[in-house]
Amino acid sequence: MQSLLRQITGPSRARLPVLDVGQGSTVAVFLHQTDGDGLCGWWPFAAWLTAHVHVRAVLVDLCGYGNADCPPSSFAEDQKAQVALAVQHARTAATRRVVLVGASMGGALALGSATAVHADAVVDLSGPADWTNAKAGPAARLLRVPCLIAVSPRDPDASYTDLKAAFATIPASPKKFVSGDGGHGWDLLSDTTAPLATTVAHWIAGTYT
Repeated sequence: MQSLLRQITGPSRARLPVLDVGQGSTVAVFLHQTDGDGLCGWWPFAAWLTAHVHVRAVLVDLCGYGNADCPPSSFAEDQKAQVALAVQHARTAATRRVVLVGASMGGALALGSATAVHADAVVDLSGPADWTNAKAGPAARLLRVPCLIAVSPRDPDASYTDLKAAFATIPASPKKFVSGDGGHGWDLLSDTTAPLATTVAHWIAGTYT
């Protein structure tokens, strides 16, 4: 498996670590949740994904997490600008599709950033519906690309009811809403033999089932 760890530079000398794994013209940009060590929490699923599907995965540390180095600035406070920088890194001459995949905080940012960064599809795992500057309701109504949302009904850190209501307003097709098994964020994908892991892999690859 080919992987490469590097840093991308943003405004005000901010530096965000990114890990590129696998190869392919479809690139999944993985946005982490608040617990764990930034991008490292995505490694088990990204390693499994790129071993089974011909895609490239880009894992990124956002400011304030992992090994990101972000001096105080407007960029350091603007998570959607950081997502845009990661997507810019993901787009190369060989890139044909970019999919935003986020867990918890990252799920809210994936949904909230998709339209602005011209993502080709979105996967939101347990994204809080009211995340600052990335609220699910307004973002959902603007979405014109395939969207998969998964959340557990009794998840205390994400509102199942609010996310389902936002999902109903998404004008994009196809779209899919999955009720989780009690896990939160990337924990929903901890068992790669479970149906949701396969569903997310297919969604990333562009097979919307």
